[in-house]
Amino acid sequence: MAESNVRPRPTTWATAPNRRIVVGSNTLVYRDLGPENGVPLVLLTHLGATLDEWDPRFVDALARDRRIVALDLPGVGGSTGRVPGTVAAMARAAEGFVAALGLTQMDLLGFSLGGFVAQQVALDAPGLVRRLVLAGTGPAGEPASTVRRVEPTSTGTWLVPRWPAPMPRSSCSFPALQRARRQPRLTSCACASA
Repeated sequence: MAESNVRPRPTTWATAPNRRIVVGSNTLVYRDLGPENGVPLVLLTHLGATLDEWDPRFVDALARDRRIVALDLPGVGGSTGRVPGTVAAMARAAEGFVAALGLTQMDLLGFSLGGFVAQQVALDAPGLVRRLVLAGTGPAGEPASTVRRVEPTSTGTWLVPRWPAPMPRSSCSFPALQRARRQPRLTSCACASA
C-alpha cells in the first residue's frame, strides 16, 4: 500500500506551522488551520502584534469547525517588507494575501487596528467579505447613539459611525496613525448578520 504524502491539516494553533507566501515584493507569514470546509475566517490583529499574540484558546475554539487563516502584514513579525504607512495600504496588502491564497470569499475578523484594516477591505472588496467581525476597533467611550444604519446587504446590515467631532488627540507615536487622524476616514463599524 502506497504511503500518502498528504499531511493532515493542523487543528490547533500550537500545531499550525508558520507558512510563507510571496505577495508582490513581500513574503508574508501566516498560519492556516482547522477543517478546510466552508468560508474561511481571516484574522487581522492589533498594532505591533504578530501571529504569536493571538490567544491559542480563542483560535482553537474558532478552528473546531472552520478554516482559520491569520497573517502578519508586511514588516510585522516574520513577514518581509516595510509596515504600510496607511490603513488603506495595509488593506491592499491583506487583499493581495487573500488573492495569493486563492480565496474568493472570506469572513474577516479584525482586532483593534486589524478592525480598521478589515473595514477598508470590506469597503474595497465587498464581494470578497461575507461577514465582518470587529473587536475593540472604535474609539473608547463612544455612545451607541453615534452609530447609524446604512444599506442592508445579502450578508448583513452595515452599521457605521457618525462622529460630529474629530477623534481626540492621543500620544500615539505611530506616524501613519497620526496622519490618518487628520484625514477623513471610516473609523469603526459593526456588521450584524441578517
